[in-house]
Amino acid sequence: MKTSDHILNFGSNFNERLDKASLSFAMDYVNRGENSVALDTLFEYLYENEVSITADEFDEAILLAKKLNISEDDLAYLRELIAES
Repeated sequence: MKTSDHILNFGSNFNERLDKASLSFAMDYVNRGENSVALDTLFEYLYENEVSITADEFDEAILLAKKLNISEDDLAYLRELIAES
């Protein structure tokens, strides 16, 4: 799967948890070829809106970040969003 498709697919996980305008704004960067900006924007919106994520979603976020040469340490703040099972 292409990285851009992977980001769009990952973003679709948040259709019901993040407002439509924010999600659309973040994913629009993918359409402009700005995958890193799209992912960073999505992560920021999730954090700012305190959107709960699963441990699997966190793992996928780390995988996507690695594909884009983003350090896992830069995503430590997302751990706060992992919902307790």
